[in-house]
Amino acid sequence: MILGPKSLSLYGKLRREPRSDGLSTIEAVALLLARLEKRPEIADALLGAFERMLVKYREGVKAHPELLPKPKPKRDWRRGRKPIRRR
Repeated sequence: MILGPKSLSLYGKLRREPRSDGLSTIEAVALLLARLEKRPEIADALLGAFERMLVKYREGVKAHPELLPKPKPKRDWRRGRKPIRRR
């Protein structure tokens, strides 16, 4: 289903989407429910809670950057190749 969001994902730089108009699951569900029920306040409530969660996460990362997940090496899917290690 194509939702055609009017704005980018609230995730911002926290997570990359395969498409520029990609959304998180909670964002997609919020938009879909609001459209199906014809009640925009559903999206407002869900997206507001999601945005507050992201603010708290960003505050926590600023205070404790050591808690950020370490990047994993990219897997090379060609036969017999080892993962590419980034320095």
